[in-house]
Amino acid sequence: MLSQSNKDLILLKPDEYPIESLTDKELKLILELKEKLVEVHTESIKVYRDDGHMLWRFLKAASLNVEEAAKMYVETVRWRRESFVEELFNVPAPYIKELGDAIYPEHYLGTSDKSGLPFYLIRVREQNYSQANKRLSVEHIRQYHVMRLEEKERNLREITLNTGQWQDEIIQIFDLKGINPFSVKEFANWFKATVDIDANYYPVLYHKILMVNTPLIFKSSLPSLLGIIAKNWIDRRVLHILGSTSKAEYKQLLLHHSFGGGGENTPLTKAYGGKKEVLKQVVVVIAPPSFSSSSSL
Repeated sequence: MLSQSNKDLILLKPDEYPIESLTDKELKLILELKEKLVEVHTESIKVYRDDGHMLWRFLKAASLNVEEAAKMYVETVRWRRESFVEELFNVPAPYIKELGDAIYPEHYLGTSDKSGLPFYLIRVREQNYSQANKRLSVEHIRQYHVMRLEEKERNLREITLNTGQWQDEIIQIFDLKGINPFSVKEFANWFKATVDIDANYYPVLYHKILMVNTPLIFKSSLPSLLGIIAKNWIDRRVLHILGSTSKAEYKQLLLHHSFGGGGENTPLTKAYGGKKEVLKQVVVVIAPPSFSSSSSL
């Protein structure tokens, strides 16, 4: 039986939520894209979101080119079907979710009470890359990454229902404290294994990506490394590679995301510019490495 929350998600009508701050020309592009998809790719829009919010994401990813946005949309529908994304999320292969959560822990920090954007945090020192190499193939890592992205998309719908304001973007923080030459290579390998999924099939999901506590030795080289791995993925205005979270440049980026008085809905701890005291360290418990899957990502 579906929970009330899941029933509400099914009944959610995106077009009842206005798309804020768009010009008449931009709204016209959304209509043009939808008309093109209805005319040429009717089957595609029957099985995936075709609301104005999602079409605007594809248009932004395609630099407002309707033809390119249509191609991206159709390719995404094909990939989701051939990769069994819905089945993968709802009935995951045994142990992939459990192993992924243990090896690649991620913290959902809640939403900003000003912008409404959700914050997610990955701390590199909690990632168990050596276990990943032993227990997960690249395909399984990609499957787990898709499950995590689908969770984020569904959480955005929950936030929309709870706030009455449409949300389609997240803020992702990577804490690089403790990273070393060996782990930066492993971090880059994980990034390389998953980045095309974000780039091609979850367009404009990231409002900002903040890499914080970046050691000085890596601060100059990391942008070039990520640029090679993730070419044409992220607008440089989205990705920010920063030093300490106590520095002005980090605080300036969070200027438009207030965090209230430190209540339970306040997303960030003091270490990341908020008012909560401590974020618990993740204790990694590795599940048995027994799993199988037929889906291909």
